Amino acid sequence: MITKSSMIFLACTTALAPTLVSAEGTWTLGLGVGGAANVYRGHKDDTYVIPDLSYETERFRFGFDGFSYKLVSNEALSFSVLLALGEKPDFEDYAKKDARFAGLKRDLPIELGVAAEYNFGLFHLGAAALHDVASASDGYHVEASAGLSFPVGSGMIDVGLGARMRDGKLNNFLYGVAASEANGLRAAYDVGRTVEPFLELSLAYPLTDRLSVVGAFDYTILDEKVRKSPLVDAKESYSIGLGIAYSF
Repeated sequence: MITKSSMIFLACTTALAPTLVSAEGTWTLGLGVGGAANVYRGHKDDTYVIPDLSYETERFRFGFDGFSYKLVSNEALSFSVLLALGEKPDFEDYAKKDARFAGLKRDLPIELGVAAEYNFGLFHLGAAALHDVASASDGYHVEASAGLSFPVGSGMIDVGLGARMRDGKLNNFLYGVAASEANGLRAAYDVGRTVEPFLELSLAYPLTDRLSVVGAFDYTILDEKVRKSPLVDAKESYSIGLGIAYSF
């Protein structure tokens, strides 16, 4: 399953890159391990290896987590356009262990959107909106957050709180059951729009001028509409990742 957790970790692999980024650009090579709560019925939590290779200049970034370009970039404000892979549940794999997922199929979303961040010293506000342009879900999600970055030795920790809204199309793609997909093991279910609070933590700690330890943690309280899905057996979700990144 392509998860938000792996995207957060991949973004963290360049958390210290601004100290190295120049007009010529900086490459970052990273490798980490991660784990995430699997909210779907009958399935254990996921573990995975997270590779990363990215390239970043003062305005442009491209990596396994997608593409971004800063239209506005100064000490206080950044405004970017984004192109990224969306979250995709692997129902075909789940069906090998649980018949309730048999016949469910989801394609890979590709999301286009915008993101903005405003910094007040160590405090920052952020917002992002992305829409699936590959017609996998044809849905969208929006999030807003407030965070605080503070130094720990020569490293940096960022703590953020926010809320994430998904429209009904995206929720049905992730957790819903269409009338045509309903059977004796799963009833039709229309999730509708949801809003979920979340907590995010990220860490970047340099070991040398170019080698850093990076980490990420994400915790979300699932909306009641998600919890009531016949495919879901959880009240919350979390993910964690830890690895190393080398910039050159």
